[in-house]
Amino acid sequence: QSRNIGFLDKSLQLAKFKKVKDIITYPLKLRKVDNNDIAEKLVAICNLLEISDLLSKKVKSLSQYQKTLVAVARLFICDRDLYLIDDIFDNLSLIEQQIVSDKIKKLIADKTVVFAFSNYDIALNFSFENVLLLAYSTAVMLGNIYNKEIFANTLAGYKFVNNKKISSIPISFDSEKIY
Repeated sequence: QSRNIGFLDKSLQLAKFKKVKDIITYPLKLRKVDNNDIAEKLVAICNLLEISDLLSKKVKSLSQYQKTLVAVARLFICDRDLYLIDDIFDNLSLIEQQIVSDKIKKLIADKTVVFAFSNYDIALNFSFENVLLLAYSTAVMLGNIYNKEIFANTLAGYKFVNNKKISSIPISFDSEKIY
């Protein structure tokens, strides 16, 4: 069975010497979408994200904020069953994080999207009622992100709420020693 999943990680995976137009339309060209449909979808997504003025520029000349919007446009130009977005806000200023969040919210209204955040405040921008907090590959909590006291009642939740990186240290142990 074919999986129709789009993925965007924090590295953004943009070829720096390509033009923005080519980066955004690449997924449609792979699917052999008609050129008229490609042009129509390109105009729509670029207008929504307010990046039409970037289309003829090369990726290497863009700011991190602009690159993030281009990567978001490339992700959402195709209709997919599921979108995965992994921590794309880390390299943006607070104002840019808010703007990108607001633009993404316009795109995801009727879509299934899974986000990974490393910052509690960014997660709050999206107004999620329920979140599944994962740490160390284990479900730590399923609950309301707005109840900060309960949410922060686990080590991973505390680190997340206080904007500390959640990391894991692989260990092995026997009855007498931890290695």
